[in-house]
Amino acid sequence: MELQKRSQLVSFIALGAVLFIFCLVGTNKNTFFYALPPYPSLLNTSFENYTVVQVDFFNTSMAKLSIIDLVFRDLQNSSKIVIKRRILNTDRDEIYVTELPLLVPANITATDLFNTSTLKPDYTKSEVGIRPLMAPAFATGSLSSDMNAKSDVLIIGLGGAHMNNFLHHKFPKMNMTVAELEPTMVEVARKYFGLKEDETQRVFVMNGLDYLQKAAKNGWKYDAIYIDACPTRYPLEEEIMCPVEVFREDSSIALMRKVLKNNGSLVIKMLLFYDDVDEKAEKVADLYRKHFANCAVLEMMTLQNRVIVCSPEGVPKNRYEKNALEENAVKFYMDTGLVDDECCLATVDECCIYEHPITTETPSH
Repeated sequence: MELQKRSQLVSFIALGAVLFIFCLVGTNKNTFFYALPPYPSLLNTSFENYTVVQVDFFNTSMAKLSIIDLVFRDLQNSSKIVIKRRILNTDRDEIYVTELPLLVPANITATDLFNTSTLKPDYTKSEVGIRPLMAPAFATGSLSSDMNAKSDVLIIGLGGAHMNNFLHHKFPKMNMTVAELEPTMVEVARKYFGLKEDETQRVFVMNGLDYLQKAAKNGWKYDAIYIDACPTRYPLEEEIMCPVEVFREDSSIALMRKVLKNNGSLVIKMLLFYDDVDEKAEKVADLYRKHFANCAVLEMMTLQNRVIVCSPEGVPKNRYEKNALEENAVKFYMDTGLVDDECCLATVDECCIYEHPITTETPSH
């Protein structure tokens, strides 16, 4: 049943990637919807099943990006509305920078035209696409899912701040540093994506490599380093979109190893446009294997995404066995309340395979 479910969902997502070329596709409760631009700036709350609201545009050093709200009416309860906020480059709608769930007022339909730009993120939830990127450092034991655990975490690449917002909310004692190259991305994260900066979460507008060099010079060490470094311009000829080339260079990887604790984990998001994504992902991972005792390539929700996780000798080798990584990822999802309907709709996210009743259901078409 599970293999059949995954096969069907892979086909759906492949179809979705094609549809993105012509229109904006959204998914909710395993159902695909689409909408054609231009999008209105206010939500007409009498919409039928799905609509898109244009929130804003902004420029990075590479491209013009769009902020939109994807709005869904619950298929089982038409009075319930779900809204997700997304950053994307309209030149390639099939790739988005960030997507996160918003808090929607129960009486939203009482207003005919609603300004969704005023809505705030739901910090308690995580979009399914980002979960396999968060989990590996917990699965290896470098980070603890104890909500009161203290740790030092470095994130290179802020995007819409979805991952660090969730971690900051769930783990208030996690000492988190974020380096983001694009100043406008930080401004947008503050204005539209609920970025909170305080004594345990700091964001620096600077090149991530420069920060690694500074950390190495000062002897700073981290329990986990997340490299979520992708461009905001997506040329069709680029086959390895993430991580950007500088973070695949031997000297940069050596810096990552230097600032990582001996029992820490390095987690890298990949976005690859190849016929054989798995083969290429392993070749990219080989660059990191030169510096780390253990490395594994893990799947993400979409066909082109993979995650590399690497650790030094301080992390026992048996934690890198496939079953151990999957079981400990499930534990992380359970501990953080991420075993839900959304996780069961991902093709490769293990968060509900053993725990959630929806796994016995057949996906709708």
